[in-house]
Amino acid sequence: MATSPKPTALQVGDRVRERRSLNCYFAHPTSANYQQIRQIASQARQGRIVDIETRTVGNGRQCTYLRILWDGASRPTSHARQRIELATPEPVVTDTLQ
Repeated sequence: MATSPKPTALQVGDRVRERRSLNCYFAHPTSANYQQIRQIASQARQGRIVDIETRTVGNGRQCTYLRILWDGASRPTSHARQRIELATPEPVVTDTLQ
């Protein structure tokens, strides 16, 4: 039986982003601005984790929620762990021809 890889443990202070969602449920392909709306909706927000909490949901399960301060926002918001992924750092370009 194959098991899925365990998600990377996130810690307070980590840079994160929303998982990409290519579905655009609120606009129809025949809308005049569909392409523009889809482009905006597919861009993932980035931010920093400020708190991690565990909550009990309706069926009694324990779920991890992250408080994230998104870039450009003034207050953190709470999101389920499965909606968030570690932001990949920008590749560092080094000049090897010296």
